[in-house]
Amino acid sequence: MREFASVVGGAHVLTGDAAAGHTVDWTRGFAGHTPAVLRPRDTTEVAALLRLCVSAGVAVVPQGGNTGLVGGGVPLHGEVVLSLARLDRLGPADPDAGQVTAGAGVTLERAGDASPGLDLGVFIASRHSATVGGAIATNAGGLRVLRHGPMRAQVRGIEAVLADGTVVSHLSGLVKDN
Repeated sequence: MREFASVVGGAHVLTGDAAAGHTVDWTRGFAGHTPAVLRPRDTTEVAALLRLCVSAGVAVVPQGGNTGLVGGGVPLHGEVVLSLARLDRLGPADPDAGQVTAGAGVTLERAGDASPGLDLGVFIASRHSATVGGAIATNAGGLRVLRHGPMRAQVRGIEAVLADGTVVSHLSGLVKDN
């Protein structure tokens, strides 16, 4: 745990009762256990944590807003939880291009409210707590999926950390020319 704390700070390594809310999903249908919840603030910290986990042979489960309905973010086999809640930076919106740069921990509601007239396409009931990262990971659709497509169809660029700690970045976005 000391190595994890050296990356994110002791206040962002949750154990015991402080980690309990991260071991069950929104439906209460899936529950597990974790030795720790790690709360990085940026991709550099995510990468460092994943490299530590790989070198120690520790399994990891990423967790967004924990609003999923199928247990995908629950540590069913004692994995360390990588909470993306602190990756909540929201860049400036470009209403003309219909784009905003949002961290994985930004809620869909906050991303959609980034600028008047900005329409992100995906509209789901849990938008107040569902996160951009979780919506991308699950390819959320919502009420307007037939018109706008699922979440992955809305993504124009991404910065991600692979399981081995490698950072890949393609945040160029889309320039509209019409």
